[in-house]
Amino acid sequence: MEKLLSVKELAALLGLSPHTLYRLSARHLIPVQRIRRRVLFVPSHVEEWLAHQPGTRTASYSHRPAHSQPAQTLLKRRQP
Repeated sequence: MEKLLSVKELAALLGLSPHTLYRLSARHLIPVQRIRRRVLFVPSHVEEWLAHQPGTRTASYSHRPAHSQPAQTLLKRRQP
């Protein structure tokens, strides 16, 4: 079973603000797991979602800094 990522963890990996992730989840634009009031993310579901976003290259977030690693690599590294 994959470790679920919190909003803060995923925001740091993707270079987004937590507010943006909350907004995307509220509009059902990003796959989330809700446990009571918590919003959590399954890394493999986020990777698949990233891969299918228009304008992204190799499943990485297009607005990340040029020196950072692709989000897909960062998500895989966190898995045990």
